[in-house]
Amino acid sequence: MTKNLWQSIVKSPVTHRAPERKRQDKKQKLIIAAKALIHKKGFGETTLADIAHEADVPLGNVYYYFKTKEAIGLAVIEQRFKDWENWRKTAMMQPIVLSRLTLFLQNFMSCQIEAEMTFPMGHLCEEFSREGGALAQSSKKFLKSFIDWLEEQFQLMGMAEKALSTAYTFLAMAQGSILIGQSLQDDSIIAYQRSLIEDWLAHVTQERMNHIPVLSFHQEREFFEMT
Repeated sequence: MTKNLWQSIVKSPVTHRAPERKRQDKKQKLIIAAKALIHKKGFGETTLADIAHEADVPLGNVYYYFKTKEAIGLAVIEQRFKDWENWRKTAMMQPIVLSRLTLFLQNFMSCQIEAEMTFPMGHLCEEFSREGGALAQSSKKFLKSFIDWLEEQFQLMGMAEKALSTAYTFLAMAQGSILIGQSLQDDSIIAYQRSLIEDWLAHVTQERMNHIPVLSFHQEREFFEMT
């Protein structure tokens, strides 16, 4: 085998992969920029030019990856889903349900814009719901995934028929506290309300739920049915 032929075999996969990797990197930069700007300014006030500037990408490149503003909004929702799925997998490593819910609350009510689960989620979903169409459907599905997970956690506490209503109460208290604190530009309100919700959460879980071993959702449900 000649040296030139060997070099072509070794280098050709890298040569073909590099442009695709570069395109994906640029697309991801745009999504990250859009996510940050929509969180800060809202979807309605964020333009494609803003996103291009934030990502340090020529405006023409934005249209290459996203033909419409709706398309980049859908990409942001998809990224939020991925962030949420990754966080949820980490949270489920916690052996105690109360620990999972406390961790959720701490991340959800974080005052840092680029926290692990960047929010306010409620504002994003509400704004996208007003856009209608695919954005409304995607944001509804996104919000529902939170409610479903919270309902599962409260079911694992043995709440049965009260699990869904408790999930709504929990999420409403957290989101309402964020709305008030951010509207008044006072992070101390959010921090204080979070401590009150944590106290409420500890009360509703009851002491007997504090030492349950790590089990799958279905295994945990079977455990409660036997107790």
